[in-house]
Amino acid sequence: MNASSPVAGSLLAVGASLLWTLAPFLFASAVRNLGAFRVNPLRLAGASIVLSGMAAVYALFRPDILHSLTAPSAVWLGMSGIAGLVIGDAFYLTSLGLLGPRRTLMILVLAPVVSALVARGWLGETISLRGVVGMTLTLTALAAATMQEHRTGPSGEPGAFSLKGLGIALLAVLFHGSAAVLTRKAFLSNASLDPALATAVRVCASALAIWIVAAARGQIPSIVSGLTDRHALARLGQATLLGPVLGMICYVSAFKTAPAGIVSLLSSLSPVLIIPITAWRYHERLKVYALVCMALAVAGVCLVMLR
Repeated sequence: MNASSPVAGSLLAVGASLLWTLAPFLFASAVRNLGAFRVNPLRLAGASIVLSGMAAVYALFRPDILHSLTAPSAVWLGMSGIAGLVIGDAFYLTSLGLLGPRRTLMILVLAPVVSALVARGWLGETISLRGVVGMTLTLTALAAATMQEHRTGPSGEPGAFSLKGLGIALLAVLFHGSAAVLTRKAFLSNASLDPALATAVRVCASALAIWIVAAARGQIPSIVSGLTDRHALARLGQATLLGPVLGMICYVSAFKTAPAGIVSLLSSLSPVLIIPITAWRYHERLKVYALVCMALAVAGVCLVMLR
């Protein structure tokens, strides 16, 4: 398959979803023990170290990638990282602790709507009729699953539905959706931009921003104290490898060839993938409505990818 084709970008976005499906379970555990204000800086610091090392090794074999980064693309990537990984993820991690992994991810599925609308108005990106039908089908299926989940009452999953948690999750949607468009803008402004280098720049800029804010608030001693919790730190390390490292590489790379709305949608499939995992993890019966919603969502994704 041609690595520069839109289908390749779509597959990379789906790969990000697969990796991001498992990470919330680990992040939720770390948030409950350490708090979101510690988890976000620590995971970004860890991810930036790993990605910087990977980019340095990559540059040894391909020195030309360093010339692919221009000042405008670096600015767009930095803005994207701050909007998504700093502000958006701060709301996201907080909602994980309040709502639990499944409820949070089901609300975050609205981020592609924000991405598609902003990309259309700012970047002029359009989606074919088939793609629109596919997006609508997927979002409708996930919305139905969300509403049914709220009506089913308490379960063994941590967290509980609340208006506060809902509001925080919706703020995460707004910033995540906008961040996707900013990432796409970086690639549109520089077609030769290397995805591996772009990922490292995006995450490192986010890590730098969040630690500057933490220093200004005098929070660094409190954040560093979280390193003494070995159990939470182990979960955080595992989640960071899955999410901000491997998942982020797939996610950022997808924007090189696929529109922002499509990448945002296909990288937001965790609510579908997480249904059977949650049922297994918390010993719940997989209900018929969940299977129907999953089937409809997968059909919608197929329409999007075949656009």
